[in-house]
Amino acid sequence: GNDNASLRRWMARPATAEELRRQIAAVRPAVGIHYFPWYTAMPAGWGNGNTTVRAAVGRPAAGYYDSGSVTVIRQHLQQIEAAGFDFIILNVPTQQPRVTANTDTVFAELKGRRLKAVLMLDDLYDAAPDVKQRAVAEVVGRYAGRPEYFTRDGEAHVYLFASPIDFSVPNVRLRNVYWSRAFEQGR
Repeated sequence: GNDNASLRRWMARPATAEELRRQIAAVRPAVGIHYFPWYTAMPAGWGNGNTTVRAAVGRPAAGYYDSGSVTVIRQHLQQIEAAGFDFIILNVPTQQPRVTANTDTVFAELKGRRLKAVLMLDDLYDAAPDVKQRAVAEVVGRYAGRPEYFTRDGEAHVYLFASPIDFSVPNVRLRNVYWSRAFEQGR
């Protein structure tokens, strides 16, 4: 049932319901979901121009779509928000103008929503530190000042996919992100 020590700890506090909501929200971790803003139909299947998901592999329940479609973006953001996520992690390959335009559209559609976005830069695996630093500085300048950008403790976050963090950008929390088959707390 609902009678456990954790619940009693919260309920035994001399606080109003609104104060309890704020206190619970303060300890709840922010939860994000990965989002690719680069899908488009291609002759051999579906992908981003560099990577193709062959038609035989499968398709989304709603069918193939164009990640630049405002209708698709709105639908996705509504679904993500309804599922209770706090932010989306936009996987953004660098030097792809179409993906940058799609990312601009996502940020425009986030206006007025609770949902936020953070960027994960891709295609920088072998880049020199100064190239990565410029790429991060560029996206920070373009997106991080917006109210729709995910920040934590006053810092903008920027993730890099499978790329060593061998540089720094002031007031930006950088993280190397790589796929994992299993989640292990603290790793």
